[in-house]
Amino acid sequence: MDHLTRDVTQRPARAAAHRPAGSLLVFKILICYSPRRRASQTVARGFMARGSVQGVSSHPLTQGWRRWRTRGQALVETLLELPILLLLVLGLIGLGQILLANYTVTQAARAAAHQAAIAGGGGAGEAAAQRTVEQVIGAGVGMEPEQAQVAVACDAPCRRYAPITVTVRYRGEFWAPLPPLFTAFEVRAEAVRAAERDQH
Repeated sequence: MDHLTRDVTQRPARAAAHRPAGSLLVFKILICYSPRRRASQTVARGFMARGSVQGVSSHPLTQGWRRWRTRGQALVETLLELPILLLLVLGLIGLGQILLANYTVTQAARAAAHQAAIAGGGGAGEAAAQRTVEQVIGAGVGMEPEQAQVAVACDAPCRRYAPITVTVRYRGEFWAPLPPLFTAFEVRAEAVRAAERDQH
């Protein structure tokens, strides 16, 4: 009987001793899974997203800075490529001028050789060649007759059917010079004709 009484009186004490542990466990569960804690976790995740690259890149100030950076990079690339482009343009202009001058001088040498052959060489042939070269080069684009040199060669005495060689050299200046490398150019042309009569 005493044993049963001790068991009955001790059970509530044991239950009371275990209640704080159970209450503490329930309290912890409520705190961990409470709506406030979930809200705080959501806010914390939002702050972390703002600190990430995606959050920063979506900011208007960041987007404006990226556009400005892209424009600045394009401007720097343009400034680096501009001297090369300018050099290519000026080089093409100079090449076209040389080709045009070479064609004109070649035509002048052929016409001068023909006139010298008709004159029969000698002093008359040289004078005819000089006049012809001045006329042809004067008709050229951007060319000056004073910058041309004419040389007429024929074995003396210059007889009929003897070869008459006319050499024309022209030294001109570039329309778009690149000092100190490319400021002037020189072209040369030569033509040979047979004298049509004896030298007087």
